[in-house]
Amino acid sequence: MSTPRKRSGVPRRSTRILCTALVTALTLGLTVLPASARSDERRVHDSALVRISAAGGEDDATRVARLPMGDDARAALRASRILRARLTVGDATLEAGAATSFRTKGSRAKRGLKVLRIRYGDGSSTRSRKLAVIRRHAYAKPGAYVATLVVKDRTGRKATSKRTVLVRARAAVVAPPTDDTVVTPVDQLGFGAEPPLPEDEVAIEADTAPGAGDGAGAPASVDLRGSAMAVQSQGDLNSCVSWTTAYGLVGWYYRQKYGESVPFAPMYVYSQTYVRLDAAGQPSGSHAKDALEVLRAQGVDTAAHYGGGWATTWNVRPNASQVANAANYRLSGWDTIFRHADSLGGPTVGTTPTEVEALKSRLAAGHPVAIAFRVRQDFNTYGSGWYAGTGALTNGLHEMLALGYDANGLFIQNSWGTDHGVGGYVYMTWDAVRRDLYEATFAHGLVAPSTAGGDSVKPSITSFGKQFATSYVANDAQAPMTFSWAGTDNVGVSKYVLYYRAGGGNWLELPIGDTQTSVTYNLAFGSSYQFAVAAYDAAGNLSDWSLSAQFTPQNYAESVAAYSGSWLSYSDPAYMNGQSYESSQANAQMTVQVTGTNFGLVGTQGPQGGRAFVYLDGTYQFTIDNYRASASYRTVVAWFNFPSSSTHTIRIVVEGTAGRPYVGVDSFLLS
Repeated sequence: MSTPRKRSGVPRRSTRILCTALVTALTLGLTVLPASARSDERRVHDSALVRISAAGGEDDATRVARLPMGDDARAALRASRILRARLTVGDATLEAGAATSFRTKGSRAKRGLKVLRIRYGDGSSTRSRKLAVIRRHAYAKPGAYVATLVVKDRTGRKATSKRTVLVRARAAVVAPPTDDTVVTPVDQLGFGAEPPLPEDEVAIEADTAPGAGDGAGAPASVDLRGSAMAVQSQGDLNSCVSWTTAYGLVGWYYRQKYGESVPFAPMYVYSQTYVRLDAAGQPSGSHAKDALEVLRAQGVDTAAHYGGGWATTWNVRPNASQVANAANYRLSGWDTIFRHADSLGGPTVGTTPTEVEALKSRLAAGHPVAIAFRVRQDFNTYGSGWYAGTGALTNGLHEMLALGYDANGLFIQNSWGTDHGVGGYVYMTWDAVRRDLYEATFAHGLVAPSTAGGDSVKPSITSFGKQFATSYVANDAQAPMTFSWAGTDNVGVSKYVLYYRAGGGNWLELPIGDTQTSVTYNLAFGSSYQFAVAAYDAAGNLSDWSLSAQFTPQNYAESVAAYSGSWLSYSDPAYMNGQSYESSQANAQMTVQVTGTNFGLVGTQGPQGGRAFVYLDGTYQFTIDNYRASASYRTVVAWFNFPSSSTHTIRIVVEGTAGRPYVGVDSFLLS
């Protein structure tokens, strides 16, 4: 044994090898290239490696780093309920017009099943009095649809299950969808936001999700107030939803896109979406989902074109001229982040920390968020500092526009004029958010006036690929993988959307910037994944989905390769699988044979790191340089992509760089 060498501040136990090493290969696609026998050879190991799995209290095969998409406590609470529901989809990726099956399961209700309902996400639904049913449904238009199973028993208990279906365009002309389902009116609670219906509840479930590199999550602070419209007052009308969405949200997108503040008419939306008239003939409030759907399907007229009643005239619906002009200012789409319907009267509304993180992620991606919350008695008198919401609850629900956040809470624009709050803004603490904010929705973007209604050419995804991410750090549980894509359109791509699913399960959307074209996630070894990307243009046309093949990242120890020349074996927790091989001898070689589509080499970088030549199937490809001012372990230093799963031989030859000759081989990544 030689004396431990310390070049980077990490003590190592070393064994000198003056040999060519040959180790029994792992299965699952990684094999060893045999080395010719020499008289001075001896083995580094004499047994096959046992793959390292993720540690912790979760299933090793499914544990991954998480984006803010789950809540274990909430998942445990749902699992403990007597009434359960499960929805499975036969084909979660299909063409428009093609039918897929929806199968329901669940536990039997103790007091008897009252109703089972499948909402397909496109405005249509089906009902049954049986717990286990199979239904077939076809979607008319491409897009991402969330199908929801709702099961209710006669005690009033409810269970839900959601699945996402990705629908691609087909060559044939697709018929337009049917008219939207009319929402059943409910009693008004005031301030303009109507309480959501129980079947419209949307909670973020605890799901396996890839983590966005080291330190995943939203940034510490975001501020979108720079493109905000001037604060206005809704007066005594229950029209806060329309002011938030039609005036605040659309106005923000228009100013952000074109640099011009254009007031839009909230009465265009409110006149079509208030739920009912009270005994005195006055209109009630609205649902945010109804207002956003009007803005997607019709758009909204400008205040200047709408005329004098743009802010107050609720009882006159838009005329043909106003509808025609509104088509120039449409939202390309919208989605719900979360919505809680069953707990508005409780101590808290049930909003979880992961749902708050999802809200922050949307703001961080450049999307204002329409939020609804329970009004307390101290809200009317709030006029400075941070609003903590400690007063008694009223019967009011109110809609406002979130435009940023920091460590203290949310930055929110209100529609009660500049005399309320801090110049018309409400700065709500995170405690108040988690206690009273029960709904969050956002828009995808704004359709450009120059193309609205006139552009029918859909975008296309021109490339979509993945690779193990160089300069990122891996560990024994997961490896960094970068996904990159590009698209084209006759006018221009306005937004990309990225989805993934683990193990062939439910499709889940990942938050990315509208024009972002690459992202890096940590993916768990031994878990299978599939990703999908699509593009929208300014007119709301959706491209065909580009799907990756299903793949499973794997981690193999350096000992599976063949080595020639002088190599040292180091053991230390700083390395992948606790061990690394290293050489400083010129022309020392490592050779490995792999079968897969993506290959990554993990090594060590540092002040003594040298260069090495990389060969693929006997042909020189490139030179890697492991120099770095400070030591970096478990770092991806090289990668190869192959068009399809195939077998290749990869060889690393040490240069013996003067003054910094060391080259390390820590592990191999494969998918």
